[in-house]
Amino acid sequence: MGALWALLSRTVGPAEWFERAPSSDGGGGEEARLPWASPVPPPDPSPAPEATAGGRGSARERPPLRPQIEALILRGDILRGDGSSSNVFTRLEPRAGEAAHVVQALLEEGGHGEEKTAMLALTYYELAAMLGIESTPPVVLEIARAGPPRARAWALQAAARIGDDEGIDAVALALAEPGSPRGEHGGPAFGAAVEAAGLTHEPFLARILEDRLLSGQERMMAHAQAIAAALGAIGDPDSRPVLEMVRDGFFPLELARDGSFSPAAQLEARAALERFEFLHAPDRDQRLMSLVEQVWISGDDFRSDLWALEWMVHDRMTQLAGPVRAIYDARKGRLTGGGAWSEQAVYLDAIRRLGGPLSAAELEFLKDNGRLAREE
Repeated sequence: MGALWALLSRTVGPAEWFERAPSSDGGGGEEARLPWASPVPPPDPSPAPEATAGGRGSARERPPLRPQIEALILRGDILRGDGSSSNVFTRLEPRAGEAAHVVQALLEEGGHGEEKTAMLALTYYELAAMLGIESTPPVVLEIARAGPPRARAWALQAAARIGDDEGIDAVALALAEPGSPRGEHGGPAFGAAVEAAGLTHEPFLARILEDRLLSGQERMMAHAQAIAAALGAIGDPDSRPVLEMVRDGFFPLELARDGSFSPAAQLEARAALERFEFLHAPDRDQRLMSLVEQVWISGDDFRSDLWALEWMVHDRMTQLAGPVRAIYDARKGRLTGGGAWSEQAVYLDAIRRLGGPLSAAELEFLKDNGRLAREE
């Protein structure tokens, strides 16, 4: 299981989600004191009203308890989650839309401790990715700006994945935070913010990343590989000169810098530049479709069809809905199914977002697997 872009950038199973939280480069910080919000109310224990005749409560007049009980069960499932159990998260998928509201309410409620708050932020990130949530809640922004390190890392990921103006600003602020007087690598959330920036396609963040890399701080070299990966994921063609510099391994003379980039950073920059050839070619439609038609995998961190589908959706390339649909129909018997990040769910959700036709059964499949919220 892994978000669409997570499948592009790394393969992460559910059992690894919490252990592989984005790096926060240390830093302590007090737990954010968040405004209290009422949790999901328990079932009303008051008796049903008396019927006008017969002196017995009418079943028709009793308040419906099933939705309230289910809401309490959902809340319990979320709070019992620890980021290492796929079973808990799988139970959330058929009710992903409601689960997102419950997780937001729990974050607003506060008082869960650093580890549980981090788990809740992680869960919201996953739900936001599955559902395509378009507005970052204020509580997620608050944690992204000043929360405990692990929770802040996941809140930055959620804000970046949602990608509205407020979320992009939160990532930009974390990237621009100064380091400590001892010369640490940027601010306490810099590493997490670099990873979050790679979940966006925002040129504004690319300029900040380039500036930090070329800022003259020698310790920033340790982040060169992550910055190259983020610049490649953002995909802005104006990043080409910096990526070429990293690929070639040395700073140009005019920057008066000593040292060279690591082989890992050079390889990351080379891979990013190769993908730029698909993104910015005159025949981009055909070249992206070729990546879907002839799937290829590079190491553990790149799968061509999923990467191409992400860009098609991001750039609203609706003209490709039909060709992608045709490939899905020819291939669906061989695609993995079941789960929000299964191949079938990723392909069908991409077709839906591109405006392609889906059957009633396919729409129900997306709802069952957390890619489409059920109607309230």
